Amino acid sequence: MRKLILDAPRWASTIVLALFLLLAGSPPAHADGKSKLAQEAADYVLQRFGRQVAKGGAQTLARRIESYAARHGDEFYAVIRKVGPRAFRLVEEAGEHAPKVVRVLSRLGEDGAVWVVSRPRGMKLFLKHGEEAAAVLAKTHGVAEPAVAALGKPAVHAFQSLTTGQSARRLAMLASEGGELAATGRATEILGILAKYGDPAMDFLWRHKGVLASSAVLTALIADFHGAVSCHTYDPGLRLFFNHSRSDVTA
Repeated sequence: MRKLILDAPRWASTIVLALFLLLAGSPPAHADGKSKLAQEAADYVLQRFGRQVAKGGAQTLARRIESYAARHGDEFYAVIRKVGPRAFRLVEEAGEHAPKVVRVLSRLGEDGAVWVVSRPRGMKLFLKHGEEAAAVLAKTHGVAEPAVAALGKPAVHAFQSLTTGQSARRLAMLASEGGELAATGRATEILGILAKYGDPAMDFLWRHKGVLASSAVLTALIADFHGAVSCHTYDPGLRLFFNHSRSDVTA
């Protein structure tokens, strides 16, 4: 018994050494998981974009993907799948804004690359007005860019409420430099109407562009758009105005 007690420290040291060697010889499970994600992403990219990434092969590409994910976050795995090999260049060119670019590309994919990150003006609007603006630029394929540049967040919120390409094009035309919307001096309030009521309001304003030239009627619409539009049939003056201002122009 005394011999066992005396040998206890030596046994303990042996066990600790064995555990150290075992752990040192086995890569962490976390690292294995990341390597697997990188390899799967590389295989997918090679299959989808093979001609663009033929140099180096799957292992080289996987190591590069894992390196970028370690630097910029795990969302890069989704980015490389959606955007392909140019994701490396787009992220590098973003510099200090790389984390934001990775996040928006993981959300918007190819449209985000084409209509936001690859365009200097789109990138500037994204950095100024946030991911909501980036989503609008991607959704409208750049149609909203001039309006967002001129009118900022109110334009972003208005475009968010529009669900059709036709509505987006109409708003872009009205909100363009020198367009009817800017001429009213109340663009922010009108955009607020569009943000609240969406496509029906856009359709109404497009068909009755004369509304934008009449401060009295415009004031009534801004005060209570839904009520004014609903009751104009029963108001002879308003009905006459709407009848005369009706436009047959279509987008």
